[in-house]
Amino acid sequence: MFQSYYTNTTLLRKIFLNPGWNWISINLDLMPNTINDALFSLSSPSGATIKSQATFSQFSDIASAWIGDLLTLDASNLYQYNGLYKDSLSVIGNYIDPTLTPIPLDTPWNWIGYLPTQSLKVNDALVSIEASNGDIIRVSCICTISRWCRMDRKS
Repeated sequence: MFQSYYTNTTLLRKIFLNPGWNWISINLDLMPNTINDALFSLSSPSGATIKSQATFSQFSDIASAWIGDLLTLDASNLYQYNGLYKDSLSVIGNYIDPTLTPIPLDTPWNWIGYLPTQSLKVNDALVSIEASNGDIIRVSCICTISRWCRMDRKS
């Protein structure tokens, strides 16, 4: 589950996290978007891991920082967060217009971030994706953190 709070120029989004794996889609243009800045608001990151489709970082208690190859968070990507404790993440950023933000797709599959700030039908939410004949979109609305999509692209 998430909440969005609106101001004149930026949005504050609060994402509630359960222990274990959570899908996270950050539909804001974060300023700054470095992993340490983006995840700073977590109250209990000890033992946590965040991963994208290709890279990951883990929280180091010794360094009090996220260590790994995942260095930034981007709105067009989807992430998995694995924490030991119930927590919440507050992120601040600028609104992203989903109709003006292309999401690049690779073969064979993609973790696609959910860009809209409200619930939409899948076709409306993913309007900026240029799907090809035979592409499959799998959508899960079961998780409580956010909607997420996995795009299977045929070679």
